[in-house]
Amino acid sequence: MNRILIVDDDQDLRDNLSEVLQFNGFVTNTSASAKEALDGDLADNCDIMLLDLIMPGVKGLDAILGFIKINPKIKIIVITAFATIDSAIEAIKKGACEFISKPFDVDELLVIIRRVIEEARFEQGLSSVDLDGIMGTLSNSLRRKTIKFLDANKKARFSDIIRELSVEDNAKAAFHLKILRESNIIEQDKDRLYKLTKDGERVLKTLKITEKLLFE
Repeated sequence: MNRILIVDDDQDLRDNLSEVLQFNGFVTNTSASAKEALDGDLADNCDIMLLDLIMPGVKGLDAILGFIKINPKIKIIVITAFATIDSAIEAIKKGACEFISKPFDVDELLVIIRRVIEEARFEQGLSSVDLDGIMGTLSNSLRRKTIKFLDANKKARFSDIIRELSVEDNAKAAFHLKILRESNIIEQDKDRLYKLTKDGERVLKTLKITEKLLFE
């Protein structure tokens, strides 16, 4: 999981990211457009893609399904200066696994890339386990931590969850909580406190079993 393809129409960004990633032990390739990456074999020869959403020609959001068709195992991290919760969720629904907003700190990007690698290994370890549609939710470490935190504390405010997860970006925390709500794993009571649903409690049991199988 060390081959990274950078798809962005900003040449300076491509070159700078490529240099930093290579310095940190990754093998990189670059493309100036989604169309170029789709037409060539670039997507098929990478593990992780850093994909700009807003580019001339084929937009990154429209290309996600095409990249996954070419390489079903690819992990796509969306990079955009126009990130919103809704556009990020749409990208996730199409198959992306993470997003980061421009301008971003390179160290933050490296943390996300390493987390995506960790999550990919988690998925590979569970490849023979039937999670009944919750694999995508459990594969994210922040969402797993949220589920465990709510199990330990029963109920929590948004600020408590942010502090526990050590997430500085409130939008990113809200994004992951929305994913968990839409999966019916968590809910809010009349006081706006987050808690696990009955389905969430079952997911937690599944998570504990799979982690025990993987790590013990």
